[in-house]
Amino acid sequence: LDARRRRAAQGIGAVAGLVLAIGLKGCGAGDGQCFPDTTDTGEYACTPKVYCSNQDDASQHGDMSLQSCMDLCKSKSCGAIQYDCNAACWLLDTCSGHKQTGCGSSVYVRDKTWGTTIVTTSAAITTQDDNCYPDTQMTGEYICSKMKFCSNQHDARKLGPMSLSECMAACKSRNCGTIQYDCNTDCWLLDWCDSEVQSNCGSSVYYRDLSFSTAMTTSAEVEYGSCFPGTEVTGEYVCSEKKYCSYQEDS
Repeated sequence: LDARRRRAAQGIGAVAGLVLAIGLKGCGAGDGQCFPDTTDTGEYACTPKVYCSNQDDASQHGDMSLQSCMDLCKSKSCGAIQYDCNAACWLLDTCSGHKQTGCGSSVYVRDKTWGTTIVTTSAAITTQDDNCYPDTQMTGEYICSKMKFCSNQHDARKLGPMSLSECMAACKSRNCGTIQYDCNTDCWLLDWCDSEVQSNCGSSVYYRDLSFSTAMTTSAEVEYGSCFPGTEVTGEYVCSEKKYCSYQEDS
């Protein structure tokens, strides 16, 4: 009888030790399964049972449900979630690589173009459009390189979602040199772009001509034959001073 009691006590102690060990590791419900308390809508791509190799760069927001963490990520325009030990919300701009987890973490990469639109007065233009100048005119002040992002994007000042026109105005007011219009929705400002990397979410890079001027000339300043005597230089027309066309009779 005493032997049976000792074996039972050892079994209870082993179970208690296992529970304590799991508790110390911080494992949450689901043990690394994707979308433990929410629906997979397609906005996030999940990789289970891994954590990010650059997790030291994460902003840590404590324990919360995965849905609450996803909502927080969206409000902060983050690019990736490390749902740490399937319990804690860690937010990152990007997840640079995966490592095997020992406590049930999962990584969720956010598709910033999911379900969003830029609305104009005449139409709704989807943010997945990879064209340059989606909601503004080409004035010559910026040169666009579409479907690219900057290799030094981590240095960018991130101003969040806004129209490209608003982003260009923000760049000009801060005397920035380059815009990364991230995923065709978010305004990221840089002094320069080190090098271009192919984008898979519709980002474009806009290089600003710091010498560009739209100053108007007055009638007193106009010289005969000078270009753009009473209008602004928008980049739409190229002028050749004091010339006429040899085939002007056809005009």
